[in-house]
Amino acid sequence: METMSEKASAIEAIIRDDRQFVGQTTPFGKPFVVAHAEGSRVWSADGRSYLDFIAGMAVNNVGHNHPQVRAAIIAQVERTLHVNVFGKFVIPSQVELARRLAQVTPPAWSRSFSRTAAPRRSKAP
Repeated sequence: METMSEKASAIEAIIRDDRQFVGQTTPFGKPFVVAHAEGSRVWSADGRSYLDFIAGMAVNNVGHNHPQVRAAIIAQVERTLHVNVFGKFVIPSQVELARRLAQVTPPAWSRSFSRTAAPRRSKAP
């Protein structure tokens, strides 16, 4: 088991490597090293729990590590992680998403174009 001193040294090493190898996005420093997250909470490497008020787009509506989201990600990764989506292949999950979007949008918006994680809606020609 890691001693407190060893844990502190490991945290300091991560912070040092972050400053050296990761592009810095704030001049104010980063307040802690993330160990894990669940729901709306994030835990630091030193064991403190924080309410996550700046959750990113992947977690802001259901929280971190949501079991249904995790299961869907695992199921997708077991099929394909990434496939060229620039019109070269038919991707069933993309077709299903487009179908579902068409069901909940006005008829004039019957086609989807997906080029990133966020689908784009376009009018049919």
